[in-house]
Amino acid sequence: MQLTNTPALFALRAIERHGMDVADSLRRLSSGLRMSSARDDAAGLAISERMGSQLRGMQQANRNINDGISLLQTGEGALGTITDIFQRVRELAVQAASDTNNAQDRMAIQLEASALLLEAKRMVEDTNYNGISLLDGSFSSHLQIGANAGDLLQLGIPSIFHVDADGYNPTSIDLTSHADATKALTFLDEQILHIDMVRARMGAMQNRLGYASSNNATMAENLAASRSAILDTDFAAETARLTRSQILQQAAMAMLAQANSQPRLILNLLRSI
Repeated sequence: MQLTNTPALFALRAIERHGMDVADSLRRLSSGLRMSSARDDAAGLAISERMGSQLRGMQQANRNINDGISLLQTGEGALGTITDIFQRVRELAVQAASDTNNAQDRMAIQLEASALLLEAKRMVEDTNYNGISLLDGSFSSHLQIGANAGDLLQLGIPSIFHVDADGYNPTSIDLTSHADATKALTFLDEQILHIDMVRARMGAMQNRLGYASSNNATMAENLAASRSAILDTDFAAETARLTRSQILQQAAMAMLAQANSQPRLILNLLRSI
């Protein structure tokens, strides 16, 4: 007679196996993660972690882009005011160019123009973003706009003050005579055109950064969806798996009870002999 209750041992192993399946399903459903350790899916975990690094890099790159847009907006806002100053100085130059003004009139015009130009100079020197000077010609840097090394955008703003071939610059403007006022008019047209070109360049750069941000957001969305498919729990499938494991576990427990009852039947039979 066989003394080892093989059916009971088989049922016991089945209970243990299905119990582990139930525990795994409960862990996945409670955490929302299909993988909580490398043993669940070593390759999948490595892929999802790499995707996670890319995703976080893209999110930070978008914050960098927004900072870059804010920087350019700061500089452009100051340029708008500086343009207004030069427009007013040009208006004064037109006034000073007329010989209906006497020397005292032109001196008064020069005083206002000088004050305005000093303010323009101060704004050029003092306009900054996070302590970084923007308009004095010293700003030139790289903006990290992607998740990987080399995803860089060169940012630079030339000096706002235009200097002509003769070295004439805003600090040289003199409106105390007809000839000087006429010369100033020509220079001021060049100065205003120079600022307009810089502003156009800054506007184009803001548009480029906006498209870069939109592209990053699209890539991050798709990458997040791909990572979720690898890493996250499929609740419908996992719930069905849990139900199946629980049924099998309960069936194995019932079979264990049946297997354990067989030796008692044999003992009862022996007692009846």
